[in-house]
Amino acid sequence: KYNGSRLEDEGKELLLAKITNAVDSNDAWASPDFSLNMLADMVGRNAHDVSQVINEKMDMNFNTFINKIRINEACKRFADKNNYGKLTIEAVSMSVGFKSYSHFCRTFKKVTGLTPSEYLRMARKQEAEKQARN
Repeated sequence: KYNGSRLEDEGKELLLAKITNAVDSNDAWASPDFSLNMLADMVGRNAHDVSQVINEKMDMNFNTFINKIRINEACKRFADKNNYGKLTIEAVSMSVGFKSYSHFCRTFKKVTGLTPSEYLRMARKQEAEKQARN
């Protein structure tokens, strides 16, 4: 697929570090309109190179990569009762960049193995058990 690529392994590792740093230090990915081109701009490379590195080094495409980041953040928000406890599951899904609640639910189940409501129930039960021990 990338036979004509001019990226060397060392360059791929460097770009991978830039990509990871960009998404870890910036929540632009939470915008429903976040795109491969936006990520490429953030790391100062072209979209083709960014896509290649995500595909080859992370073994997934751009959409899967961003959706995993969004689902991980949704899990953190479900666990953060103080700041997000009053939000519905749908509101959390929108806050991490999903345009469609049904797409969020499908993606959440694919990433975590649980539906959002199952995950939330489990997280709340664990939190209650933890508080009961203290």
